[in-house]
Amino acid sequence: MDMRKIRLDQRSDVATVLFGGFGYLEKEEDIGLFFGSVSNHLNRRGLLMFEFWQNSAVLPPATSKSGMKTWDQTETGDRLIVQLNLSRYDPHSNVLAVKFDFYIIDRKKKELVDEFSETHRVRTYSISQMRGLLEHQGLKALGFYDADLSRAEKAEVAPASFSTFRVMAVARVGR
Repeated sequence: MDMRKIRLDQRSDVATVLFGGFGYLEKEEDIGLFFGSVSNHLNRRGLLMFEFWQNSAVLPPATSKSGMKTWDQTETGDRLIVQLNLSRYDPHSNVLAVKFDFYIIDRKKKELVDEFSETHRVRTYSISQMRGLLEHQGLKALGFYDADLSRAEKAEVAPASFSTFRVMAVARVGR
């Protein structure tokens, strides 16, 4: 369902948007539609928890003309999966474009089995900017936390700082 146009027959106490999904809302108009839509489906004093990516924590190489290149690999059975990443950040639009190239290799036969690519454009925000966007839509920011999954596995909750890339915002409907 389009998060800008939620249509449910019931209200909830909590709504969540995880794994950077909020960042796909690139325009402020879309952000307003989302906040209004989710607010209409939350109970009085309901909570909205969502993750966004913070622009102050984007690594400097991503702002260069050539972008930031990284890679990762995973082995599963006879297959080797190689993931090449190219990140480019535009500080004027606050959009981080990440291109992923995947290669699946049969290690025994030493041949390429499959390859595919995908590109994602995700808008980044500052905490102060997000606080303003929430307040403009009648939501009260309760806190901003480090959404690093390695911390979450240890059940540690840390406040977000200027260098926190993945920020978990917690807000309450201001009715």
